[in-house]
Amino acid sequence: MDLRTQTSLIAAVLSLAIAATVLLRPRRRRMHWLFSFFAVSIAAWYLTTFLYRVLGTDLWIRSNLVCAVVLPVAGVQFFRAFIDEYTAWMAALHRAALVAAVTIGVFIFTPLFEHIALKAAIFTYVVLMLVAQISVVYQRGKRAVSRIEGARLRYLALVGALAATFTFADYLPLLGVDIPPVGTVLTLIFLYVLSQSILRFRLLDLYELAGRLGVLTALSFSLAFIFWIAVNLTGVGFFLPSVVAAMVVLLLFDPVRAKVEDQISQLMFRERYDLERAANDLRRRIPRALEVGELARVLIDGLEQSNRVTHAAVYFV
Repeated sequence: MDLRTQTSLIAAVLSLAIAATVLLRPRRRRMHWLFSFFAVSIAAWYLTTFLYRVLGTDLWIRSNLVCAVVLPVAGVQFFRAFIDEYTAWMAALHRAALVAAVTIGVFIFTPLFEHIALKAAIFTYVVLMLVAQISVVYQRGKRAVSRIEGARLRYLALVGALAATFTFADYLPLLGVDIPPVGTVLTLIFLYVLSQSILRFRLLDLYELAGRLGVLTALSFSLAFIFWIAVNLTGVGFFLPSVVAAMVVLLLFDPVRAKVEDQISQLMFRERYDLERAANDLRRRIPRALEVGELARVLIDGLEQSNRVTHAAVYFV
């Protein structure tokens, strides 16, 4: 089993997990359902990629092409709700995606489904739809009244453009060009950032994103290592080692998360780490101040000693 086949299966599972995290939250709105449809469409495309590369039957080849056609339609519907943009341009883009999907879908169920012209048409259709959606998000960010909302949408457009650029390469095998799956990781990161933006109505900054990815990576490798040790040393089936590995990860989750995030912040974001450490130290000293004047002095001295604050003022109301 080659790298692309293994990566496709992993990406399918992770995409479904991201969709599930959104659907399991309370007070689900229409945007949550559309995002889950978008994430499930991505998962279906990766899963059918895995199946047709393993089994190689016409059924899974056609299924993979259908998923490739459905994916832009799901993306248009989600981004239309995400940016709350119901203009004539978005409506036209939605109709164009539907018409193109139906037209191409008809040819998929004919003997022409393996023809290079049809695969080139699918590749062109996916590229145009993804570029159009990312452009709409970026333009909406430029027109946003709120500076924070504008930065949020432009950041999403930038990450989406980066993910889409490498994802285009994942469609090149349809044209007979087989390259490593370079876009899969960025696609999953983009999907994860989108899910957090929906659930928290904010974007993860680089510091928080690196911390979360580091924790997930550490726990994933811990789970895999424990599972491998349990299976190879005990020689029992998969069920008991799976339960043991899951229990160990649940017990280690909080301490591992704190340790990994602390190490990442020290190595990659030293200035922010020093500021947070100074703020935590200042938070412990504040309850000891018994007078207003002493409280102001503790605050100003603590901020000055952090060497990360240039101007500060204290107001008591």
